Amino acid sequence: MYRICEASANESIGQANVAVLLGQSQDLATVILAIEQLTGPVAASQAALIASAQSSSTATIAASVKQLELLIEALERANEKLEEVKIEKAGKEQEIKTAETKIEEATDLLTQAEKDDNQDSVDTYKDMIKSLNGELKVLKEELAELELREESQQEIVDDAKETRAKLVEAQAASLASGTTRTSGRNAFDSLSPANKLAAEASTKIAETVEEIVKHALNKPYLNEACISVITSPSESSQASSSSGSNDPEDRILKAKLKLQESCIGLINATVEKQRDEAKADSARSQLQAQMATDQLIELQSNAAIERVMQCLAEKGEVNQRILSEIIRQPGHGNELSRTLIGKNAKEMREFLSVREDQLTEIVNRIKSNPDICSK
Repeated sequence: MYRICEASANESIGQANVAVLLGQSQDLATVILAIEQLTGPVAASQAALIASAQSSSTATIAASVKQLELLIEALERANEKLEEVKIEKAGKEQEIKTAETKIEEATDLLTQAEKDDNQDSVDTYKDMIKSLNGELKVLKEELAELELREESQQEIVDDAKETRAKLVEAQAASLASGTTRTSGRNAFDSLSPANKLAAEASTKIAETVEEIVKHALNKPYLNEACISVITSPSESSQASSSSGSNDPEDRILKAKLKLQESCIGLINATVEKQRDEAKADSARSQLQAQMATDQLIELQSNAAIERVMQCLAEKGEVNQRILSEIIRQPGHGNELSRTLIGKNAKEMREFLSVREDQLTEIVNRIKSNPDICSK
């Protein structure tokens, strides 16, 4: 920065160059600071006037504790999701067992009907077995999907546990080496060594520093230079007064004016591009927020359906007696449809998934009388 000021005072560079170079010097300072985060600032140790000194890496330990807290919270959420998938998988396996049992029973009945030469019964049981096989195929596909979800969620939990173990180990190391003692002398010591960091931490910091350095050193500074050109004195009146001449100075002034016009166009185009990008980012944010809301509603709806089915379902079938009791209960805002009676478990799930009013009403009635599920 001193040399920039020196060149400006000697009129070796103009004011536009000064503004651009000062901006570059700030970016260079950022690069230097970023590199020092990896290598540690190298400087001579100052003369010590006391026998010893102590210091504690309290900030490092506090940051590690905060990271561990956040990681534990994430692990708890991952475990909760894994448990939900396991419960859903267990329910699906029970549905498959029930379907297979029905197929076996229908097959036995078909065999008996064929022995009795009862063609009507044979056709009926064949249709029933075909329908049950179709349902079984769908259930197995859903189970396969749940198994993939369980495997994926288990990997997330395992990774979180592994990361937690590493963080706890790092935290213990920070606590062990958090306090250091140095002996002083009445003379300058040797150069300070670089910061001691774990190998993984050094790698991550190095990658981040590399990105910062690339961004800073590859910055074109075109917009900054244009702003400096635009804000410089234009001398437009002098150029217009001698517009008919071919004087070299007049041509230089015209070139400056043309450069200013080009810079204004460039800056306007940049602002327009940034405005479009901001609009696109805003639209993406709104879409993500809506998707998150929809997912939350879907999860809440699925949880409510599971609660209802836990109350109503018995060995994969709807307990019609409990359902009748719920229907006879006083309403909480909506009347329950009489078409609920006679539905099997699958039909009940499909119905409640598209009839939020009916789902909410059943949940409210169960909440008002939880003992009804155990009758």
